[in-house]
Amino acid sequence: MDRTLDAPPTQPRASYFMRHWRGELSLARSFWVNCGLLSLVWLPLFGLEPLIRAYPPNPTTLLAALAVMLVLILAMAVWQGVGTWRSARQHQARGGRMLWVRVVHGLLLLDCAYTLYSLVETDNLSAFKSVWQMWRDPQLLPPYRVALLAPDELGIAGGLSLGSTEAVRQQLDAHPKITRVQLDSVGGLLLEAQGIAKLIRQKQLITYTDGDCQSACTLVFQAGKERWLGPEARLGYHSGALYGSAEQPEMLMDNYRQTLRDAGMSEAFIDKVLATDPASMWYPDVDTLRREQIITGLADPDDFADRHLISLREPQQFDAYLRSSLVYRVMEQKAPEQFAAEKQQIAEALRQARRFGAFNTKNTQRQNELGSRAMAQAPATVAMDLWRSELDYLVALEQVGGEACWGYLTGKDVRSQVPAQAQAEHMAAEVRMLEDTLPLRADDPPAPATLDADLAGIFQRVEQRLPLAYEHFRKRDRATLCAVRQALYREALGMADQERAAAALMWVGSYRR
Repeated sequence: MDRTLDAPPTQPRASYFMRHWRGELSLARSFWVNCGLLSLVWLPLFGLEPLIRAYPPNPTTLLAALAVMLVLILAMAVWQGVGTWRSARQHQARGGRMLWVRVVHGLLLLDCAYTLYSLVETDNLSAFKSVWQMWRDPQLLPPYRVALLAPDELGIAGGLSLGSTEAVRQQLDAHPKITRVQLDSVGGLLLEAQGIAKLIRQKQLITYTDGDCQSACTLVFQAGKERWLGPEARLGYHSGALYGSAEQPEMLMDNYRQTLRDAGMSEAFIDKVLATDPASMWYPDVDTLRREQIITGLADPDDFADRHLISLREPQQFDAYLRSSLVYRVMEQKAPEQFAAEKQQIAEALRQARRFGAFNTKNTQRQNELGSRAMAQAPATVAMDLWRSELDYLVALEQVGGEACWGYLTGKDVRSQVPAQAQAEHMAAEVRMLEDTLPLRADDPPAPATLDADLAGIFQRVEQRLPLAYEHFRKRDRATLCAVRQALYREALGMADQERAAAALMWVGSYRR
């Protein structure tokens, strides 16, 4: 009986990749083709730097791409080295000479040592540490603020940190009428600055600053079709450094130098920039900026929106601005409905404001008005405690210096000159007065009928000791105002009737003979 025997199954041929890995390829092919020729696929990476400057990617995208490339390069290096090492071990069994085995093993060991050195080399290791710190602690730079200041004007403030380019792109896409960009930035990441600069060049926008535009911010400024400085503006330059450190890898410095060249700066100017320590700042004068064609000219700030309004239009900054006022801070706690109404009015005024100075002056006047109303409505005993605290405050200021006391009485901010204890005691008295008075009533109590007589009597008694006290008080004389004011307070505080005394102190500033 005939029997047909089954042929043994045919083993599929291993892939070229696996054959190299196992060392089955010839030593010549493994070394010259797989180690040598295939390594050339990474050569295009050395030409990416000009491309990155011309088309700066999002830093997150770049970091992800670098991580992927690093993994691929290491994986390929392991595949090349292991396969070639195994091929060399089998070379003699195939009839090859032992000399070539030793040569190839030696070259592979040198290549492995060089690869390890490249990974831990100072500049590369510093760059890796910087990238790690960027992800671990991205808040080393101030947060960026990108806000519409006017229908045709965009404001960029804070630090050029991760995401700032995308935030600018979104605003430009959402508001196509924007023709101007106002800057007030301490700088930040080079790639973010390059990305924003590219957007500005593409849309041919005008750049302007009336504040400090420092470090990487200057690259954004110089991208403008026209570049204007306000009267308070400064452009600040210094050498570059890695994020979160003062280290300056050669690759970073070469990139920064070429970026400055691309911006049109002269070699002498670039040398000065790169010679300035990253912890310092060089502010070129206007003549230098004109000579380098960095600025178009000097601008009238009234032609642009006020830079101080950029941060205030952010909800958190607006709330912080309100809470910097003692009146609003206490009102928020003691009279939330009244605070909400005040906040709504201030927010509307901010929305319509073009200049911070005018807006802030109006808001300060409103705070003073609320404080005066609270004083008028406060119980006499509470008001008198505040006036005693006010007298103690003037005494403390006079001990610091007569100029400080005069400055306080004429509306200047001298808080930094006041001893901490005096400052705290005076503030505590104000808080107690506001807490006992808020919410404010719609009507203030009428002034007592004896007010004019009480004030006339107070001034008359003071002038017996300080001649011409009234004239010096009205003229706000530097030499005598503090002494006259203290004398008036002491006379009023010594009155037997606290209701009349509190009213006299309330109205002493507006008294006319």
